Amino acid sequence: MFTSFKELEAYVLGCGMKKRIALANAHDEPALSAVVNARRKGVVEGTLVGKKNEIIAMLHEMGESEKDYEIVDFDGEELDAAKLTVQLVREGKADIPMKGILQTSNFARAILNRETGLIPASGKRLVSQCGIFEYEGRFVMITDAAINIAPDVETQIGIVENALPVAKALGNDCPKVAVLSAVENVTEKMPSTVSAAAIKERGIPGCVVTGPLALDGAISMESVKHKAIKDPVAGQADILLVPFIEIGNVLYKAVTYIAGKTVASTICGASCPVIITSRADTEAVAAELSQRYGCAILLKGGHRVTDADDLLWQDGQGTWLSGSKVDNPNAHGTGCTLSSAIAANLANGLDLFQAVRAAKAYLTAALRAGLDLGRGPGPLDHTLGGRTKRTQAFFDFLEEQS
Repeated sequence: MFTSFKELEAYVLGCGMKKRIALANAHDEPALSAVVNARRKGVVEGTLVGKKNEIIAMLHEMGESEKDYEIVDFDGEELDAAKLTVQLVREGKADIPMKGILQTSNFARAILNRETGLIPASGKRLVSQCGIFEYEGRFVMITDAAINIAPDVETQIGIVENALPVAKALGNDCPKVAVLSAVENVTEKMPSTVSAAAIKERGIPGCVVTGPLALDGAISMESVKHKAIKDPVAGQADILLVPFIEIGNVLYKAVTYIAGKTVASTICGASCPVIITSRADTEAVAAELSQRYGCAILLKGGHRVTDADDLLWQDGQGTWLSGSKVDNPNAHGTGCTLSSAIAANLANGLDLFQAVRAAKAYLTAALRAGLDLGRGPGPLDHTLGGRTKRTQAFFDFLEEQS
């Protein structure tokens, strides 16, 4: 039985297996870095679906050649990118689909399509997310923190059934499953306890399931002894089944950000493995790059879907700098602007964090100023909208020439 990610990685490297990953919307630094790192270790080949020029630029920044990857140029809707990626797997041109910079819901929709998706031969149309982390010398799984919002009893049972093959792949043939709630007693005032009791009563083949259990009752033997809980799962659960997505999402992120654990994540229930990434993966990439090159690392978030948060990693710690998306197609030169502004701020005596924060604020303001110059994607407005007569005349001249 595997008990750590190091053991799992050593096993994969020792097997000599190699799979082809198809990365949807691959113009995403954290996801692309994960593929690059796996390729360097000799376990994957990469098919990169997305904006070709951006992908090539990112590969060059990572010291990679585009000749070592298959690139499928695509600049369209997220769902269509996901469908194209799934199609490559269906046609045998790739083994595993992976989510890049797109919403998990769109990725899941492409997988669930009955005609063009990755529904298994059984016809079962339930996919779920499963997070895996190390805890007290074993792997513990959280499910579902990303896809099924408010699953009923039947769906919850299906979610556990989806997780069982993952547990088996980790060497656990009969995992202990805790159906979580806030308390261990059943009360109509807390519907999740009623559902948990129903799942326990029905049972699920291939595992030992019990519920309801509070989180401490599920994973802490000290708490089990204090509460005098008599149950074979209590205190030693391998799978934590959450009652609804809010609990799963908060628990998943608490494990990542508060406990500082590395969490792997996959989508279960499809006809092949499916890889999804999260913010925690961004931190892992930043940490690895910082250690490899012995310097601070700034991972830009301009290509993120719902925000433009950047990650600054220095001295073994990460700091997120929040930012909102700016709807402006004229974003040519954002990377050069950011790096130049950071350098200028450092020269003016700011420390690295202050320099990056001030540079990010300047870049955001230049984007929001909304310069629309000529045809096609244009440059930023470095005057931030406050043009003098001289600079205005210059812009008028450029407009006349376009």
